[in-house]
Amino acid sequence: MKVIAVDLQIDRRKVRKVLYEAGAAHPRTRLTAAQIADAARMYEEGASLARVGERFGVSAGTMRARLLGAGVEIRPRAGWEHGDTELTSSLRSA
Repeated sequence: MKVIAVDLQIDRRKVRKVLYEAGAAHPRTRLTAAQIADAARMYEEGASLARVGERFGVSAGTMRARLLGAGVEIRPRAGWEHGDTELTSSLRSA
């Protein structure tokens, strides 16, 4: 949907709405407890949220929310350090 939205220069939510109204199947985003356990195992073994989400057909943000709900500790993003004021300052001034 992102690619379509960029190509048409419209919001991705509009693309999704039009597709669903035209009869496109809604993505399955409800994960079972077993799937969340598998996802947690993958994540704890080093897979990224994006990769784990892709495996289960959900976004990285959705996967993050499901793992947090299951009590999994989320790693800091690669290249980010908590409390790194120099990095934070450089990002704010960009």
